[in-house]
Parts: sequence; C-alpha cells; structure tokens
Amino acid sequence: GGREQATSSEEKCPQQSLRRVGWMGGRPSEEHLAKAALLLARSGQSDRAMGCVRVVLKDNPRSPWGHATLGQMLEGEEAEKSLAEARRFGKSLMKSRSWEVLGPFPAGKMELDGDPLQSSLYGGIENARTLDHKRFASEYADGGFVKWQTRTVDPEAGMIELSFPDINWNKHVQLTNSMPILEWQAWIAVDFLLLEDSKVRISCMGVHSFSVDRMGKPWYAGDIYRSGTLWTVLELSRGLHTVYMKVKAKVSTHVQTQILLVEKERKVEVFSPKWMPDVVDGKFFGVGYGAIQILNLDSKSFLADIRVSLARSSSSLSGAGKPTITLVEPPDLPTITQVAPSQTLAVQFAMDVVGGERGEASKRCPSSFRVAITGKIEGKEVSVTSDAISVRCREKENQSFIMSFVDHDGSVQHAAVVPPLKSCEIGDGSRGDGRKCPVVLSMHGTGVKAND
Repeated sequence: GGREQATSSEEKCPQQSLRRVGWMGGRPSEEHLAKAALLLARSGQSDRAMGCVRVVLKDNPRSPWGHATLGQMLEGEEAEKSLAEARRFGKSLMKSRSWEVLGPFPAGKMELDGDPLQSSLYGGIENARTLDHKRFASEYADGGFVKWQTRTVDPEAGMIELSFPDINWNKHVQLTNSMPILEWQAWIAVDFLLLEDSKVRISCMGVHSFSVDRMGKPWYAGDIYRSGTLWTVLELSRGLHTVYMKVKAKVSTHVQTQILLVEKERKVEVFSPKWMPDVVDGKFFGVGYGAIQILNLDSKSFLADIRVSLARSSSSLSGAGKPTITLVEPPDLPTITQVAPSQTLAVQFAMDVVGGERGEASKRCPSSFRVAITGKIEGKEVSVTSDAISVRCREKENQSFIMSFVDHDGSVQHAAVVPPLKSCEIGDGSRGDGRKCPVVLSMHGTGVKAND
C-alpha cells in the first residue's frame, strides 16, 4: 500500500523541487519537504514525492505535515488513516510558518500599481514561484535583480514587518533627490493545508486586495486600513492552498493574514463597535447613534430580514439605581435589512438613556448592554449577540466628549467636541445671542481618531 511505500521509498527529496517551494538552503523544514512532495505528486512523480515524505516522517514520526501530505497523495482507507494521524498530531487547518516574499519592485503613487511579474518572461506570480531561474529584474537591487526570500512567522498571529534592509535606500534618495523613490511593491505567498473540505474565512490586513490559488481570479478585498472586520468567506477543497498578496508601501509596512475555520453551525459573526457616543450629564448629546458590524458567514446566501434589539442578557449587567440604555426608532436612519454572502456591513441603531438617579455623575452613567442581531438565511432563523458594550460618561462643563450624527450618505459617524476653557465674552445678549461661543471645525484624515 501507499503507507508502506512511504517507508520503503528512497530517503531523499530533490533539491530542485525544494527550491521551487521556497527552500533557500540548509536543512529543509517539514513544510518545505511536504510542499515539495505535493508538487512532485501533482506532476506525476509519485516515487520522488514519497521520498520527500519519508524524510519528514523519519525526522519526526509525529509530523502533522508529513501525515497530512501522505493523506493528500493516497486514496481511500489509506488516505483516511494518514489524515487521522495528521489530525491527532495537529489540526484540520495547518498554516505555514514560512512566507515567501518577492521584491522590492518600483511602484507609482497608486495603491495598486502595475505588476512587473506579468511580463511574458515570468508569466505572473503563480508561475514565478516554480521557475527554475530565481532572479527577477528590479532596479532597486544592486546588480539589478531580486530573489525570493523566506520569512518565518508565527502561524497563529500571521504577521510580519515587511522591509528590505539589504536595499541601499539612502543611495537611491541621494541619486534621484527624491523621497518617492522609497515607495515599492512586493509579492507575498502564504500557503495553508486543509485536511478536509472546509469553509474558511480569510482576512489580509495592510494590503489592497488578495487572491486565493489563482491570482486575480477573483480579487478579494483586503483590509488595507486594518479595521479587523473585513473577511472573505470561502468553501475550499481538501489540499494545499495559497494566498497571494501584492503589497504597496513606503520603506516598511506590517502585513497580517488570518485564516480561520468556520464552524458549520455558525452563520453570523458580530464585531464590537470601534467607538460609541459619550453620555454627557446623564444623556446623549442629541440622539445617541451606534453602529455594529456583522459578517455573513454564509458564502452563497443572503442574510435577510435583519432586526436589531436590546439583548435580554443586558438586564444582568444593570447596576442598582443606575440608568439603562434603550433602543429607539429614529426617523433619519436608513433601514438595512440584508447582508450579501461573505460580506461585512454596519447595522445602525439609535439609543436613549432612561431611569437612574440625579446627583453624582457615577449614578447618571448607564450600565453596559448587549445588542442582539436576528435574521434569516435560506428561510432559517439565525441570531447572534454582541459582547457587552459600554459608553463613557462625561461632564459637559469641563470635559471633551464624543457625539454621533447621521452623515449625508446615511452612515453613522462621530465627532469630538471640546468645550472652551472659560465662558465666552462674545455678544451681550441684546440680540438673543446669549454670549454664545464661536465654533471651530477641524477635519482629520483616515486612520485618525476623532478625539486625537
């Protein structure tokens, strides 16, 4: 059988195959040996592939990568036995510790620039990974060529700080008398192995877009501003898969890729709000608007008939004598009733503060609360409850605070209000101005917090 063949095959893995999967010399890792075996198996060289597997299992008989690779190569009962061994020693989703990086290449000012690997010489990023020659033209590098690099990462955190210290950036700036020369683009390839057909969700933070297995077919939205809420839900077959990311940055950047299994019974994910309006002197400043983002974990069907309510569990969070948050129906909020498959959308709501005691500020501060989201997927009821949501309480006379409002596009936004340090001297009240203070409006860019 195949399992016996793995133990009787020649204990050797071709170096050429190892180089094609990112091996840079030295002692090959279990991952490189496993990837080389799968590459050889796909090209019909089963004997050589078994040799790579044997190297893995001799060095570590409990290797999840070794048993998982053997399970991919075999069929029937033998395959299931190997996959069961892989699950016993590892997980159903195996993430690579070795990320392959190619760059840097020149880039323009746009976030998504032309791809230097699309030339007929290289044939795109997928083909560039398996080319026998490993040099790629880039005028940034001494000698005019760059090579694939392997970066080791924590597979659970999935984050690297991407820079190219071997490039003499100071020389480029001096020669061109230009700072835009520091902008570059590069490719990252991240492999992961599924031991069974699975639904996964993938988030790539710090990049404009990414693809899985086939570059650009299709492109998925990256979380370029690192919100932590943009995910792509995919149903993938058992086997080795690759996430391709094209990175655009200046000098250096952080890139994070998270790949998670989606539980079969889980249909909706809810994210904690990034901000909430403050309660000022026991009340919201105007209407208290909030937004909570939900992710439809179904990759094929809409989440429909969405309703937002105060979760029953919120009552357990209330303190004696303290006011509580209630949801109200404002006339100016657009109604959001559905979320497309694999999409994240902000569901908006309005709040008011009720009850409580007057007097001390602490007694006018509402207790935490939870929001319940209900809807239907293919006619079946689904629901999810948020974590506890808290609001900050402020004093109007001497403290800054966050207020919320509905923007012109119907989305809920927020702004910081900073009261004057002392009373205003403008106007005498004769025209009804009541010594009102002038308002100074300050705008900010993307990624800047309102209260900063």
